Amino acid sequence: MNTTTKFIFVAIALAVSAAPAAFADGEACSASNKKEAEGALRKAEEAEKAGRNKDAYQTATSSFGEPACAANGYKRRDGLIERTSRKLGAESEKAGRFGEAFEYYRAPHQRGRLDYPLADADRAMLKHAKGNPDNYKIVSQAVSYFDSREGKPNLKDVRSLARSGGDKVLAKEEKSFALHKDTFGELRTARQWLDLAGEGKRANARAEQRGDALLGDGTVKSVERALRYYDFAENKGKEKKAQERAGKLGDEAARKGDHGLAARFYALSGDEAKAAAVEKQKEKAETKRQGKFKQDQKSLEKELGF
Repeated sequence: MNTTTKFIFVAIALAVSAAPAAFADGEACSASNKKEAEGALRKAEEAEKAGRNKDAYQTATSSFGEPACAANGYKRRDGLIERTSRKLGAESEKAGRFGEAFEYYRAPHQRGRLDYPLADADRAMLKHAKGNPDNYKIVSQAVSYFDSREGKPNLKDVRSLARSGGDKVLAKEEKSFALHKDTFGELRTARQWLDLAGEGKRANARAEQRGDALLGDGTVKSVERALRYYDFAENKGKEKKAQERAGKLGDEAARKGDHGLAARFYALSGDEAKAAAVEKQKEKAETKRQGKFKQDQKSLEKELGF
């Protein structure tokens, strides 16, 4: 070992020995750190002894500095959270406040106790979802929670709720389409629900069905909506067919001399060249019409002696 290498090893050893173990058994805590942590824990412990579990829980879960600055700080804090959250969760569940119970039951796990049992939290969340089957936010939370759990308990049950929610929206969409042929809002909502159940494609299939029905009408508005439905369904093949249909309808309108209608169909078809050509024809026709109108006006004035 040369001199330079020896010097490096010595420097590293000195640096390591000089660095304090931060917050290890309170060694790096200042007097104020210790006072703050100890005071907060004692306050929470006294509240628990007095039966004020919510006060104890709130103090134990609040930010009160470094728990390690108090004697057995982490152990005392974690014990407080576990005991009070279990009691508060049971009270909330008994009162029918299942969402609140769920948050209490899983609190120790959320705060680092990854080995903490979640059976109570599972039960409360399932009750919460079943009690609010039409609330997308709650059912979505339940699906996300159970999907992240090891073994995915109750996931099938909450996905069934999501499927039912999607079915309800699709039933509403059926009635809406019969009235105004514009149901994009309902389909978006249905797809959100069905995505939770892994069945989002059902909403896409309904959108394709709507596009097919509209495409047969042959009006500018119906073709435009058909294209929107196909876009919603992310079906590029049907979008292309709809554009081809628009192009043919544009050709028909152009043959009949309805250049304005032809231009609108060509725009939907994506054929910019044809759209521009019929627009020019439309302008020429309009110029010719105005010229004839002026000529007829002059002839009439001459007859009347103006």
